[in-house]
Amino acid sequence: MFRKLNNKGFTIVETLIVLAIAATIIIVVLLAVPALQRQSRNTATKVGAGAIASGWTAEVGNANGGAVTVTASTGSILLNNSFYNVNSVIVTKTAAFATGTVVGYGTTSVGATATDKINASTIALYTGATCPATSTGPTVTLAAGTSTQAAIVYSIEPARVGCIQG
Repeated sequence: MFRKLNNKGFTIVETLIVLAIAATIIIVVLLAVPALQRQSRNTATKVGAGAIASGWTAEVGNANGGAVTVTASTGSILLNNSFYNVNSVIVTKTAAFATGTVVGYGTTSVGATATDKINASTIALYTGATCPATSTGPTVTLAAGTSTQAAIVYSIEPARVGCIQG
């Protein structure tokens, strides 16, 4: 007669399949988290740059086309005595626009020179400048504008910069 075996556990093959599926899920999650963090930082920087552009436009209107005074700090910018919060993004106020200024992604400090660089999650405000037609890329070349115009340049990952007109 045949005897019925009493199998109450998993086979080695079943166990290996479950472990392989679990490892695949963990790898996918570990690869997705940095991309989500990068996207979050980029969004925060773009929102901050938009807030500065809106603030610039509002303050130029309030000053009836007059000069706008700018004071920058980490997390906010002061335009004509009004604070604009930029969510802990570093804001660097630069000197007035210099003709032919090219702004790119990097670690060199920002200033009104011909080869400015801004690093991750940084916004730079160029007074008297305008953004190029292509406003996002490895670099942007600013053009001269009026005293009521400003180019707000921001950095996004991986190694790109964007420009919003204020």
